[in-house]
Amino acid sequence: MKSEQSDRRAQHDADPLYNLPLHQRDIGRLLRLRAAEDGDRPYLTFGARTYTFAETERRSRDLARGLAARGIREGGRVLLLLPNCAEFIFTWYACSLLGAAIVPLNTNLKGMALEAQLEDAQADVVIVSHDLLPALDSMRAAFKQLIPWLAVMGDTTGAAAIVEQSRIVPFETLYQSTGADPEIAGDFRRIQFISYTSGTTGPAKGVMLPNALTFSSACTFMRLSGMTRDDVLYSPLPLFHGLSSRMCALPALVLGAHAVIGERFSASRYWEQAAQCKATLAYIVHAVVSLVMAQPPGAYDRAHRVRAIFNAAHDLDFEARFGVRTLEAFSMTETSFMLYNPYPERTLGSTGRAHEDWDLALVDNNDLPVPPRTGRTGGPPAQAVHRDAGLSQQAAGDARCLAQPVVSHRRYPPLRCGRQLFLYRPHERAHPATRRKRVVVRSRARRRGASRDCRVRGDRTSRAVGRRRYPAGGGAEIRRGACTGRSACVA
Repeated sequence: MKSEQSDRRAQHDADPLYNLPLHQRDIGRLLRLRAAEDGDRPYLTFGARTYTFAETERRSRDLARGLAARGIREGGRVLLLLPNCAEFIFTWYACSLLGAAIVPLNTNLKGMALEAQLEDAQADVVIVSHDLLPALDSMRAAFKQLIPWLAVMGDTTGAAAIVEQSRIVPFETLYQSTGADPEIAGDFRRIQFISYTSGTTGPAKGVMLPNALTFSSACTFMRLSGMTRDDVLYSPLPLFHGLSSRMCALPALVLGAHAVIGERFSASRYWEQAAQCKATLAYIVHAVVSLVMAQPPGAYDRAHRVRAIFNAAHDLDFEARFGVRTLEAFSMTETSFMLYNPYPERTLGSTGRAHEDWDLALVDNNDLPVPPRTGRTGGPPAQAVHRDAGLSQQAAGDARCLAQPVVSHRRYPPLRCGRQLFLYRPHERAHPATRRKRVVVRSRARRRGASRDCRVRGDRTSRAVGRRRYPAGGGAEIRRGACTGRSACVA
């Protein structure tokens, strides 16, 4: 196993695609690369339709021309209310070519929840599937007026109830195959995604994700899954979620792999669909793993090629039944991955070691270092904090934004190389006082040389801090706990 781990790590270290330099974190550059080197290879499959890399690049550039002709420029925002479809990917890449950001919204939103995010996003255009027009129509008239113009994918019938006819554009007319290439020079600091996320903190906030961070998600997934260009990735999760977009479609673009995006998740047909597309890597979320396990034994339980599934807690029963390896990591929309294990390394029950861009330390409520075994033996409450080095940015920056970071300039001692940080489940704790503890991670990305600390609150009462001082290869390991009532200790 150690030999396999060393070989895999050496492979990843030798190939810059597994950790793209900042100046190469640009969708336009990768579209050109894949179209030139792998133009005829399959890239995206939606239902019965498969798109090659060359076709994806062409359609993305054609769409970029049409969006540019309608006034979309660098810094613009394009709001998407789309199901899982190829047009989602083409629009995403077209906007990136123009220097604009996409704002994909949860397709289940309607009424006041949709109004709040539409108002906050301040989009330059809304692109919607015809079957989701009723969601826009559920908004009050004042909020419909916030839509500058509406591009409808499919039948435009019903759109006139939302905006004036003059502001309605059939999506297909946006493809323009002639004219100058609208691509602008890439910039790793430029916002690529605005992703609305809530957690437990209240109304959803739009997190502004630049190119640097979106590609960090993709490259880290490639390392934690041992992904290669020969893998077939299968995700039935929504594209507005990071798993299907930034951790499936994007890493497939980086490496030249094949991504299959399902229409929607089905617990009863999950393995059948994975088998039909010959997937080797699959995606799931913790909340639905139990639904898959609850299905009666079926013919496809092991009649598939999936070797690993992400993001699922290490579960030996799940692995034994379905013949796959479960992959787990710790990330937030605001930070991407902070903890992971490079494939095939793992410790059962562990979420992983500190990401190369982050460092960790364990502190008490006064931000002072705590001794080993704190939390498990009933010591003072332990906390976690993370520093944002600018790879991600909190949303919009107006007075209504709920996600503005708290700026601090304190200095914290580092977690020494070789020490491990663990999260324990409630039944593993030896002292009643630990039931009140929680862990939120605070780290500092070193890649950009940050000048500020940003505190992001997560669960209820604790935070962790970090500054990376241990050498590359050293790291902190975090053991996964239950979703509530966590405590922490350093071993």
